[in-house]
Amino acid sequence: MISKYWSVEKVQVLLLIGLCFFAFGLSFSKIILSLSTIYLSLITLLEWDKKKYWNAFKSNAAFSILLLFISFHFLNYFWTDNTEFFWKDINIKMSFYALPFVFLFNQTLEKKHIHIVLYCFLSGLFLSSLINFIHYFVYTSQTDFREMSIFLSHIRFGLMMSIGVSVSIYLMFFNEKKHRIFFIFLILWFLIYIYFSEVISAYISILISAVFYFCYYLHTKWNKKIVLLFLGFLLVLITSITFYYIQKIKVLESKIIYPKTNELTIKGNQYESFPTNKTMVNGTPVYTYICKKELEEEWCKVSDQNLHAQNSNGYVTYYILLQYMSSKGYLKKDAQHFKKLSKKDIKNIEKGIYNCCVDKSYGMINRLQDIKREWNDNDPNGKTIRQRIEYFKVALHLFTNNWLIGVSSGDLEDEFNNYYKTVDSKLWSANRLRTHNQFLTYFASFGIIGGGLFLLFCVLFFNYIIKKKNIYYFIILTLLILSFMSEDTLETQMGASITGFFIGILSFKERIMHYEN
Repeated sequence: MISKYWSVEKVQVLLLIGLCFFAFGLSFSKIILSLSTIYLSLITLLEWDKKKYWNAFKSNAAFSILLLFISFHFLNYFWTDNTEFFWKDINIKMSFYALPFVFLFNQTLEKKHIHIVLYCFLSGLFLSSLINFIHYFVYTSQTDFREMSIFLSHIRFGLMMSIGVSVSIYLMFFNEKKHRIFFIFLILWFLIYIYFSEVISAYISILISAVFYFCYYLHTKWNKKIVLLFLGFLLVLITSITFYYIQKIKVLESKIIYPKTNELTIKGNQYESFPTNKTMVNGTPVYTYICKKELEEEWCKVSDQNLHAQNSNGYVTYYILLQYMSSKGYLKKDAQHFKKLSKKDIKNIEKGIYNCCVDKSYGMINRLQDIKREWNDNDPNGKTIRQRIEYFKVALHLFTNNWLIGVSSGDLEDEFNNYYKTVDSKLWSANRLRTHNQFLTYFASFGIIGGGLFLLFCVLFFNYIIKKKNIYYFIILTLLILSFMSEDTLETQMGASITGFFIGILSFKERIMHYEN
């Protein structure tokens, strides 16, 4: 036991160093996270105190279920064919499996120590977001804001930014008034970054956080009737805003017109159409009245970019051109209508902008327009929602055919690939991914036993947080669980590390994030 030889203060310093490195590394490096996890786990083992650890373990029933789930994951080894991927999966989830217990068993740290760790988290988050922002707007020609994140997935980074807003609000109230301007700046910066990032899950997270904070404020200042009145008003407001945005991006369901027999362009060339593809942009069908020959000839006159090559966003410029012309209301895609495009229109097409309206909008409107475009395209490739529907179908198939113990975490990817081949999926090889829903992933991997244990852990830990009656706990955990619904959060090292870190923070002492007005 390390505490026999070193004082409590020295053990605190050792833990604090590891946690600070981990918190800062969340925004930057997997290597830092791996080394920090090993270091913190080693300190916890060296400080072994059976009685203290057992008492801490009994104080939180959710962690008993988590330990059972981890044990079941290791048992998967005995019916896994792909053992190499099995150990890779264990390695990815190591931070999620280790960090909660590091916090649970090491209760010697004080509130001021946790605050230092959170300062490191915010420092890393601010620095990485600033680097992302400068790199995107100064050093790249990307037009997809979702490519802004250079250190980790934009989805994971959006989750961290959303949590960063809540952490900043919390720390703001624990500092003197003269220091609060710094946290106000951080909150505004994070919100600006989230707006430009075009991550729908981050928008939803911020909206939910704002609603919870405001309801909490009303509840503490007034009574429940005021809260209910506000929620009613909010429902009307959200409905109105939703209707407004739908109108802005609505595709007019006009009847698709196909070329008449032998109908020619002004230059005497034949039109072609593709009746099976009913894609429309701004109410105009895309794949009708197309004269490819004339478009190729006219494009070469105004651009050096290869019309049939992929642009920086991965889309073929030719199809961007067809959609852009449709967005301007041009039913016919021929030389006559191509000449109506301005120099700015050509630049937009070269950048991969498919809709003339997108160039005038940013953030959420832009992303909603993209989603509408994706939904009206029969091809699922490169379409976020349609691809996820395909992933869900595969996961449900695997679960229903292996409902008791699942296909095992080691064989999950192989089973997905086999199913794609069996049904001759429309998805390209690069897009044949896994579920993008953590709950479905675990039910497919571990069946009703493992999936049920994970779901039970989430329910018990959520109940544990509700009993604390702490708004900061509640919002952060809600954001994590929401990420499980929209992403395979725990299937990447960064996602597993974020989850393990904050579950540990939330389980650390009763009132660590409590603030009295």
